[in-house]
Amino acid sequence: MRMQLHHAQFALTQQEVRRLIEAAPTPRERTLLEVLYWYGLRREEARSLRIEDIDWTHGLIRIRGKSGKVRIVPTLNPEVLKHLRALANGASEGPVFTGPSGRPLARRTINFLVAKCARLAGISVPNPARKHVHPHLLRHSLARHLKDAGFSLEFIKNLLGHASVATTVDLYGPMSLQDMLREALRLRHRVVQGIRGVPQRKRARN
Repeated sequence: MRMQLHHAQFALTQQEVRRLIEAAPTPRERTLLEVLYWYGLRREEARSLRIEDIDWTHGLIRIRGKSGKVRIVPTLNPEVLKHLRALANGASEGPVFTGPSGRPLARRTINFLVAKCARLAGISVPNPARKHVHPHLLRHSLARHLKDAGFSLEFIKNLLGHASVATTVDLYGPMSLQDMLREALRLRHRVVQGIRGVPQRKRARN
């Protein structure tokens, strides 16, 4: 029996993502790839991103997601924020990623730019059912990398804008025993210190 694999089961390695971004020939294309990866954006979310959606002070970005849902996500890589500011070039509003007409990049254009940068980097798509590296692959790759690094499914769910943790589990799998051990070790010290932090009655000196 031939097993069907979901597209979310395919991802680029961190080294491939780095090569892909470094291969971008222009600042606009490099920043587009960075935003797709580091914020885990869908293609439509990236093309809809506006300058006024960016909180430069706190490093937060407002994302207009599926069905009009809005989510606020933090900046995982401060360098991307610097590149976004350079791309904004002093403007306070308007789309971040635009074409020659000043309008948001077309969906096909984003597909083309991502595939072009992949060819320049010598990266092939890991999914045999796809011909080219596509924008959504960067989103899936970030989710995989965060899960492997021990980030909780709740964090990944909120970052990607999934309706529930169940969606995240369906796409990227439940927490493995290794994931649970990492999470326990990360949180154990904080919990123990919190318990020990309860004020203790001092012993009277003789």
